[in-house]
Amino acid sequence: MEHKKLHFIIGSSRSGTTLLMALLNDHSKIQSLPEIYGYLSFLNDADRIKNNTDAINSLLSDIISFIKARISKRKVFQNRLDLNLAELQQEVKRLNITDYESLITMLYSKLNFIKPADSKTKVIIEKNPSYAINIETILSKSASSKFIYIVRDYRAQINSIISRKNPRTVQWPTSILAWQWEILNKKMHHIASSNPERFKIVRYEDLCSDTESTLKTIYRFLNLKDEDLNYTYVDFYNNLQNQISNLANTELKERRLNKIKSLAKKPNASGLNKWKDYLNHSTIELIENICANTGDKFDYTSMFARSKVKKLSISRNFAVFLFHLNQLRYKLPYRLQLKLEFCIEFISTRFM
Repeated sequence: MEHKKLHFIIGSSRSGTTLLMALLNDHSKIQSLPEIYGYLSFLNDADRIKNNTDAINSLLSDIISFIKARISKRKVFQNRLDLNLAELQQEVKRLNITDYESLITMLYSKLNFIKPADSKTKVIIEKNPSYAINIETILSKSASSKFIYIVRDYRAQINSIISRKNPRTVQWPTSILAWQWEILNKKMHHIASSNPERFKIVRYEDLCSDTESTLKTIYRFLNLKDEDLNYTYVDFYNNLQNQISNLANTELKERRLNKIKSLAKKPNASGLNKWKDYLNHSTIELIENICANTGDKFDYTSMFARSKVKKLSISRNFAVFLFHLNQLRYKLPYRLQLKLEFCIEFISTRFM
C-alpha cells in the first residue's frame, strides 16, 4: 500500500469539514470519505496486530462489522457498501499487509460512498471532526499521516450549531459551545504550529472566498500536482438530495436535506457574516469574551472590547469534562462505542 497515503480532515463540528471533503474529491488522485470512525476506533490494536496475520484477519472482521453497524444508520449509503471478508482477507495476503495503517488504507480504498478509489488514487482522506479531540493518540501511532485542520469563525460556527436544531444532538448553552470551540482550537493551533510538516490549517472563510487558491495550497501540502476544479461534487449532492427526498421518515428527510443543501451548489462568501444577523450583541460579547484571544491566532477580529469579568468557570469545567469524555469514548472496545452512541442518541432525543 506504499503508493496510497492515508490522511485526515479534522476540525470542530460545523466548521466546513464536509465541504472540504467534497471539494477534495474533485482531484483525480484523491478519494475523500465521510466519517468512518474505523481508524480511531481500533487504533489501540495497532501494536498487537503488527506482523501477525491471524490478528490482522480477526481485526479486519471486527472493523467490517463496525462499519456496517454505523452505515446501517445512514440509509442513503447502504447500497454503496459491499465488503466481503473473504475477498478482503485475500487482498491482505496479496498485498502482504503487516501493519494497521496499511490495513485501514486498503479497507478504505474499497469503500464507495462518494467516489471510488482507482488506479490513479494516491491519497485517501477520512473526514472526521472528532479525530481532532484525540489527535495526540493518532500522532503517537501514525508516523506519516497528514492532517488538514479546518477552522471557522467562532461566532459563525456557534450560530450554525444553534440554527441547526438537530433533535439528535444535545443543544448545549452558548457558553459551553464557546468553551468547546476555545478548548479545541487553542489546543489544535499549538499542535499544528508545532508540526507544520504534518498539519495544514485552513480557514473556512478562505475556502469559500478563494476556493481554488486555497485548494492548491492543500494539494501541495499533500504532494499532489494542481488540477482545475470542476465542482463535480455538486452533481453528486444534487443526486443525493433526490434520493433523500424519497425517504419515508419526514423528520429524517428534513434533517438530511438541511445538512447537504449548501453542498448542492458552489461555495461562495455571501453567507460568511450571517451570524451578525442572528446573534444579538450580548451573545456575541459572551462568545468573544471566551474565544477572542484564540480567535486572534486565526485572524478573526472581535467586535467588542475584551471583558475582564470572570469567564464562566462552571461552563468551562463542564466543557473540559465533555472533551475528556469524548476522548475516552474511542478508547472503549468497538461494541461498547456503538452502545454508548445509541444511549447518547436515546437520551438526547427523549430527555434533552
